[in-house]
Amino acid sequence: MKIGSYLLALASGLFLLAGLLPNASKAQTPLPPEVHRALLVIRSQDIIEHAKILSSPGFEGRKAGTPAGRRSAIHIANDFRQIGLLPGGRAGSFYSPFKIQLGYKIKSEMQITIGDKTLGELKWGEDYIPLNLPGGKADIAAACLLIGYGISLPRHGFDEYGQVDIRDKAVIIFTSAPWHNFRQQWPEDTSNLEKSAALAAKIKNAEKHGAACVLLAANPAGWRKQLGVKEQLKVPDLNFPVNSAVPVLQITRDLLARMTMLSLPELRMLASDIARDRTPQSLALPGRRLRLRALVSGKAWIGRNIIGVLPGRDEKLRKEAVIIGAHYDHLGELDNDTIFFGANDNAAGVGALIAVAEAFAALPMRPRRTVIFIAFDAEEIGRIGSTSYVKRPVIPVAQTVLMINFDMIGRNDADHIYAVGTTSSPELHQIHQQVNQHVGLRLTHPQSYRLGLSDHSAFYYAGIPIMYLFGGLEPNYHSPRDTWDKLVPAKVEKVARLAFLTAWQVAELPQRLTFNKKY
Repeated sequence: MKIGSYLLALASGLFLLAGLLPNASKAQTPLPPEVHRALLVIRSQDIIEHAKILSSPGFEGRKAGTPAGRRSAIHIANDFRQIGLLPGGRAGSFYSPFKIQLGYKIKSEMQITIGDKTLGELKWGEDYIPLNLPGGKADIAAACLLIGYGISLPRHGFDEYGQVDIRDKAVIIFTSAPWHNFRQQWPEDTSNLEKSAALAAKIKNAEKHGAACVLLAANPAGWRKQLGVKEQLKVPDLNFPVNSAVPVLQITRDLLARMTMLSLPELRMLASDIARDRTPQSLALPGRRLRLRALVSGKAWIGRNIIGVLPGRDEKLRKEAVIIGAHYDHLGELDNDTIFFGANDNAAGVGALIAVAEAFAALPMRPRRTVIFIAFDAEEIGRIGSTSYVKRPVIPVAQTVLMINFDMIGRNDADHIYAVGTTSSPELHQIHQQVNQHVGLRLTHPQSYRLGLSDHSAFYYAGIPIMYLFGGLEPNYHSPRDTWDKLVPAKVEKVARLAFLTAWQVAELPQRLTFNKKY
């Protein structure tokens, strides 16, 4: 985008914000051309198609903690990947798992030796965590090797396994993809390469080459480091979407530095050099050996939030976040093979979430703040996914400026939506009504309505302004009759567009929204 065009767009945006002042004219202010084009990316047919797929019989009602819920999570993560969002979940993936049901215990001991010296005591949950233990156990003794990003793309002249033998070794792999930071050095369209950068693909690749164990470390040059996001090692997920025959662990960047005897700046330079030069730099680590013993008893149900991130462009404000979310779980399938399809509750909301993500990705210039897209799990059984996120956020709660929640947006009057909680911020209450001039919905603002009944609740109680978009109850609610063919296309499109414009405006504001705890 040319500087002149961008300044014109920014001026138009500020002009629009001026319309939010109490004495400003109520005449409709044009959107910046780039924002208007992105708005048109949001189309009813796309949202309905997403909802149709997620509410199809193959997903069996998407009950949290079930194989069908896991398949739904993988499907949504693939959509996020294709859009170009960066993974915001655990270990460089889109998945942020949490326990739905307590019931297992894990005993684990890990030791790293360099020559005849041991790297002190390594603590489970602080230095490392198991992500996958085949058969619930591991007993490994192996030499160590740093493989880089763990990607094989021979057709593009890049194969990090091309010149190394990793058989029976513990390999260390950076999460994410090298082109996330140096896109200009890679093929213009990297969407076809993203599958090779997925966590499961990397681990399968290491397994194919004979690895005895995989150690995942956060990319030293990744977006989390740039945004100052704190590293987290919590909640082991023994049902992680990996399905590997070798143990998989996540290690901290600090342990990575100690194992490689490289400083964090040196590791960052190494990761950047691989990405910029498109040249593998796999490192043998002479004398380093790993000893791992682990045993799991019991079983837990695992829920999975799906998190995609669009980092902001402003060096300071990108450390603040606007969150857009929708829950993807539903009631599942009864013993008599009756499926609760959950099209309106809440496949339509997930469809809108994906459409808004596509609109943001279509902007030639990213917004100033970071935008985080979350498909929540386990809403139907107590909003467990959103509560889990607030406890372990990608960007701290104190730096989260807005949460927009889609839930049941696809039924009833095509021109009406409940915009719940917008008075949790005086500025938000004005902004969403101002941008609605470009959408044309009839807005209702009920007071103290449905506060504890969807995923926005945890954010509101954490002091974050909220906008909960809710289409109203209808006779097919929580019944097998909630099917995609009853959704109202015009409504889901308008609601998604209102959310996009509201989120864009808030992401561009010079100052963050103020919070009113009594909406």
